Amino acid sequence: MVTTSLVVARYNEDITWLAEYAARYPLYIYNKGEELHGNPQGTVVPLPNVGRESHTYLTHIINHYDRLPDLLIFWQARIDDLGPWVHRDPARYVSQALQYGYSASAYSVMTPSQWLAIDFLADAGYADAFRDGSLLPAELSMVDYAFEHLGPLPLLTLVSLKGCFAVSQRSIRSRPKAFYERIRDTISHHSNPVEGHYLERLWAYMFSSNTLLPFALKLPLGAHSKFINMAG
Repeated sequence: MVTTSLVVARYNEDITWLAEYAARYPLYIYNKGEELHGNPQGTVVPLPNVGRESHTYLTHIINHYDRLPDLLIFWQARIDDLGPWVHRDPARYVSQALQYGYSASAYSVMTPSQWLAIDFLADAGYADAFRDGSLLPAELSMVDYAFEHLGPLPLLTLVSLKGCFAVSQRSIRSRPKAFYERIRDTISHHSNPVEGHYLERLWAYMFSSNTLLPFALKLPLGAHSKFINMAG
């Protein structure tokens, strides 16, 4: 039997909708906002409001590293606005995550030119957030950050967005706990550091090593073995 836990990153969202899942999975709700009153479902863990959902997920991995279930499903506390980027039935993550170490509901593929173009400081959509301090610039560029923690990126890199995905125990433990501690240190200084946005774009490659890339490219199953350098 596959053991699976559901880990939810909350700020101030309504979480009553999670009750149906608490009956099916061990549920951990990491709360960075106002105190939850009443009798919330699952295990509620208060955290300081730093590092976005990336800090929440890394904290759970670090604190449970030696007693992880077969699978962890990471969700935001609100998913009804995420469209195709989330499976609403957690069971849909399971088979792919067990086989490949990682599972998301949708993927995209990034090239070197696209990675080099990720510049939040140059994005007018983020300008006000930088000016009022609600978004903190990073010391490293996206590519430099990835290189420092993961080494060189492959020419094609698997990406999933919106911070909802599943990862296997096997995939997590392919790296030592200290690896996750180092990454968490990079996002523990502000509620919304740019590094947290970097990590949203790196989870799929970090945990799958691009093994799911042929599926993102929609290659016929029989063609997978005919291409080299698919994985990092």
